[in-house]
Amino acid sequence: MNLVVDIGNTRIKIALYKDNLLHKLFVFNSFQELQQNSDLKNDLKNVSQGIISNVAQKDLLLHLQNHIPPHVQLIPLSLENIRLPFQIDYHTPHTLGSDRIAAIAGCVLEFDTTPSLVIDLGTCIKYNFINNNTIFGGAISPGLLMRYKALHHYTGQLPLLHPDNNVVPILGKNTHENIHSGVINGCVAEIMHFINFFEKNLPDLKIILTGGDAIFFEKLLERKVFLRPYLILDGLNYLLEYQKAHFSN
Repeated sequence: MNLVVDIGNTRIKIALYKDNLLHKLFVFNSFQELQQNSDLKNDLKNVSQGIISNVAQKDLLLHLQNHIPPHVQLIPLSLENIRLPFQIDYHTPHTLGSDRIAAIAGCVLEFDTTPSLVIDLGTCIKYNFINNNTIFGGAISPGLLMRYKALHHYTGQLPLLHPDNNVVPILGKNTHENIHSGVINGCVAEIMHFINFFEKNLPDLKIILTGGDAIFFEKLLERKVFLRPYLILDGLNYLLEYQKAHFSN
């Protein structure tokens, strides 16, 4: 089985892939929570190859390496040691985050050369525009929770709120409704601005949503979108298999 690890800003996601299909998924809120999971430790014994996105947590990397078979290498995702199935048209490719690289790979795997806008709705909102197997760049802005926290942190009286699943009116009638309107409708307006920009010249554009807030925004966008919650994990597995198929001896 393939071991795929995605360390995000909020959670640690570990997936096991078998025959290129997601076989099992673990989601942890902390390294300590991961360490205590006996099911994961047992599954790691059956890993044949692995890849990890974001190697900042050295203790986590060492823990996983100690529980997989000794001959198995856990490959860190970086442009120095990974060959890519797509091109990068980006002025500073070395600064392109590993999560974005994996998301792009997942997009290329499913949508091939079709022009696509991948919107990763997590701690940050990340936009990636891909066309003809080339990433041309994108944008990064504060995510939903970050906007709520910023309003609370940088003001003296505004409360800390969380996303409201109810319909959010443009005109709020109290402080809470005003905050919800500004944050949620502001995010929607931003997302639609990017979508409209690319759709002007690319009517066949595919819009792919991923990340923790993707489901929340899917119902708010007035467009056909492709919801892919495991896009980054699928992309990591694709990159791992791509190395094996094209560059192994």
